[in-house]
Amino acid sequence: MSAKLYGLLNRYISGKASNEELKKLKILVGITDEEMLSEHLNQLWIEFEMQEKPSGTVIREIYKNIEQVHKPPMVYRKPGWFLRIAVVFLILLLSGLSTYLYITRENGILPHNRQMVVQTERGQQATIFLPDSSKVRLNVESSLQYKQNYGHSNRQVNLSGEAFFEIVKDEQKPFIVQTEYLDIEVLGTSFNVYSYNYEETVEMALISGKIKITPRSQPENITYLKPNEKLFYNKHSGKIKVEKTDNRFETAWLRGALVFRSIPVKDVLKKIERKYGVTIHLNIPAVENDKFTGSIESDYITEVMQIFQTHYSFRYKIEGDNIYISSK
Repeated sequence: MSAKLYGLLNRYISGKASNEELKKLKILVGITDEEMLSEHLNQLWIEFEMQEKPSGTVIREIYKNIEQVHKPPMVYRKPGWFLRIAVVFLILLLSGLSTYLYITRENGILPHNRQMVVQTERGQQATIFLPDSSKVRLNVESSLQYKQNYGHSNRQVNLSGEAFFEIVKDEQKPFIVQTEYLDIEVLGTSFNVYSYNYEETVEMALISGKIKITPRSQPENITYLKPNEKLFYNKHSGKIKVEKTDNRFETAWLRGALVFRSIPVKDVLKKIERKYGVTIHLNIPAVENDKFTGSIESDYITEVMQIFQTHYSFRYKIEGDNIYISSK
């Protein structure tokens, strides 16, 4: 396994890794102990003739300040190689959070206008620190994209899925979150965005500060949010609704909790599938549209199913990542 990991890291740094090899690299990184990873990275560092070795401190600093990955290095003799190795460190750190980061490449070159992409799968979350020290918490099955030169002329990111943003204030460079249907502009604030492609609505809740929201299809229809307010945007009708909200409810997922207020069971199960990385087969049509209110904070899917079993008195069977629910 050691030789295989080393070979995949080498191919990744050289820009030759295929998509399948990247997937294998992610898996190997996740099951390899820190000592072996450090040994491989030290050896790669030496092979590419860098001036210092990747100590734990260096790795932590790259994680805290991703700007080191984005800035065009001016000191090293081979800046291209330094950049790629820095990205490998970032992948190692993110892999510990069950995430996957990749950079689009062409002919082994990483120009500043290329996209950085952090994406999570079912049952996975991630924390990203942007070059300006703004913090983004990415929920399950979500994707955040931004250019390598983020912060040079603007601060713009693209989101698909759900994320919580804590943005550093910069009056000269507003922070903009682009989704498929809405553009969200802020100076410095914290807010939550819920924008999954397969959902009918986009939701945005403001925790602190002030936000300007512009529908892409109706740029003249601008809405401003105040703290403790939430916006709902219907993708089909284009209608916008703003209402008061409870910030503790909006940020429950940051604490590992799922909170539901009179939500159809079929929609509740979708959220459970995303969080726990399972597929639920509900064979009780009468229950699908029943409204469920409650909070789920367990780390174990078996405990979650027991909660639902108490409410609806059904039988369930777990087979791998599949859960089958049927009447008693």
